Amino acid sequence: MINQNLADVKSLLEKANDLGIEIFLEDDDLIVETLEETEIDEDFWDELKKNKPHLITYFKENTNLSAVDKIQAVSTGMNRIPLSFSQERLWFIDQLEGSVPYHITEVLELHGELSEEALVYALQTIINRHEVLRTVIRQEDGLAYQVVLPADSWQLSAIEAGEDIQQAVAAFRQQTFDLAADHMLRAGLLGTATGGQLLVITIHHIASDGWSSSII
Repeated sequence: MINQNLADVKSLLEKANDLGIEIFLEDDDLIVETLEETEIDEDFWDELKKNKPHLITYFKENTNLSAVDKIQAVSTGMNRIPLSFSQERLWFIDQLEGSVPYHITEVLELHGELSEEALVYALQTIINRHEVLRTVIRQEDGLAYQVVLPADSWQLSAIEAGEDIQQAVAAFRQQTFDLAADHMLRAGLLGTATGGQLLVITIHHIASDGWSSSII
């Protein structure tokens, strides 16, 4: 029964992630946050209510809240920044079975003359500003920690279209992230048959979510 409860909890959390729903524990209370435009069916709410005790138990057993009273700001020069609880969960999933389902992809169709230099500058500026997009996770003796990569070290990718543009975009989306080395935002340009270009941006969920996508 315990294994079944755990499987139900993990399935529910994965479904919530797909719907853009954040579920977390705060002062022993289960908090559910959604975007205003997110529509949630009754079956999901029923499943959430049914598994509420198991969710609370899961979060308590998989987070160590007793060691931290509140989040403290740390210097980015710090060698080993500890993971947040959400980062820890996604890092563990990636180690266990890979994390391609946690890739967030946007495809933008660009018209007119494109300055690739200006595009790279714009994206590099965003990545420099938001350190989470250039934060990698490394480990030593089984202990994972964050390292912020230097600024101005990101590069735009080129995508070979071949005969099937959709297949090329899908292949780009499914390229795995090396969480220990890669920037958490990957972008590539792809030419179209009409002379335009597609900008494909893939971000790992460990660095972003539905709330952040509109900001980026």
